[in-house]
Amino acid sequence: MRVCIKKYFALLVVGLIVLLGTGVVAYAGNFNWQRFAGQKIRIIADRHPAADAIIPHIPEFEKLTGIKVEYEELPEIQARQKKVIELASRSATLDAFVTAWHVEKKGFYDAGWVEPLNDYLKDPTLTPPDYDWEDFTEAVRNICTQPDGTITFLMQQIDPWILYYRKDIFQEKGIAIPQTLDEMEQVAKKLNDPANDFYGVVYRGLKYANTPVWCILLFEYGGDFFDKNGYPAINSPAGVKALDWYARMLRNYGPPGVTNFNWYEASSTFMSGRAAMYFDGIGFAGQFENPKKSRVVGKTGYTLFPAGPAGRYAGTFGGGYSISRYSGKKKAAYLFITWATNKENTLRVALNGVGTGRVSVLQNPDYVKKSPMPPDWRQTFIDALKIARLGLPEIAAVGEFRDLVGAALVKAIEGGDPKTLLDKANEDFRQLLLRTEPDRYR
Repeated sequence: MRVCIKKYFALLVVGLIVLLGTGVVAYAGNFNWQRFAGQKIRIIADRHPAADAIIPHIPEFEKLTGIKVEYEELPEIQARQKKVIELASRSATLDAFVTAWHVEKKGFYDAGWVEPLNDYLKDPTLTPPDYDWEDFTEAVRNICTQPDGTITFLMQQIDPWILYYRKDIFQEKGIAIPQTLDEMEQVAKKLNDPANDFYGVVYRGLKYANTPVWCILLFEYGGDFFDKNGYPAINSPAGVKALDWYARMLRNYGPPGVTNFNWYEASSTFMSGRAAMYFDGIGFAGQFENPKKSRVVGKTGYTLFPAGPAGRYAGTFGGGYSISRYSGKKKAAYLFITWATNKENTLRVALNGVGTGRVSVLQNPDYVKKSPMPPDWRQTFIDALKIARLGLPEIAAVGEFRDLVGAALVKAIEGGDPKTLLDKANEDFRQLLLRTEPDRYR
């Protein structure tokens, strides 16, 4: 399975690099949008700029279809917990949800919680004629597909991680964009000014949310999740060095209370003008160029995350819409998720600074003209796709992995010994795999 996913991911990188440009096609044909009029559907979504781009337009869908939409946008961890609780209990009131494919794709499918979409996509009475499944790059379609060929979600966004920095301050002080982790640490040290509520760096410190940060550092120090025999190896020398850097940076140059920071708190710190650098997904960029929300409009620079001793990587993640297997309104929910991921709405998402995999949007000339994002954001997106790497291990219990590693990261920020913490986390990881994937080592 790992080989297949890496193959698909490589195709995604090639496809998006070749096709990145900038397409919106209006609704066409005699498709019956009103066939489920009068129904009410409920959606759960993680708080994200992609969802923010769609929510204001839901009344358009309701008018078009006669379907009432209850759209719950919740903080990431709360949303994931709520999805698991409702799906595990076979709740009939949850109809569709945004799924993080880097976390939930395998586990949710193995649990039997998601509705296969293959037959829906083939049905011309359910799929709008201009939806155009083939408009997504081949690799995006493959990411939406399980190894057995079952399509379980429709792609909403793809999100390589990058470095955000205050280009105005860098220019004022004559500071070059850091190209290595060592250089980034020196910049953070130079610009850190806690007496004036300004910090050298900010990124996620909250347990679970913080794990992807360390995973990317693990790669850059030359480590991986498993050794050559497939056994957990997160306590390797590379893992220890990655954890030491991760914790040292936040402990010395991050804001107070950072162990409670998810992406929202971290990005808010940067957006309020209180940090020199911020590391997270490129999909959070749109808010920084929004004059109604941001104090760093026109002051934010976008670049690749600096290289470590073993190279430079862009950990990459993403999300899409799935339908609950237990919904009593699957067809109405399917109509919504095709609307939410159609060409028009994908452009809206892209114009909100979020990465997308639809060819027509990427090739649309208006994409460049209308996008609030500056040229360095677009170039960084292209460059990040060239060094993209799946940012979490390809296992069913990704959430539990994130928890056990995330707990070690929090303790390291608080001053714990990285080697001791990772030795325990590695053993916990081994036990997790023995419990959740007992056939892995047979």
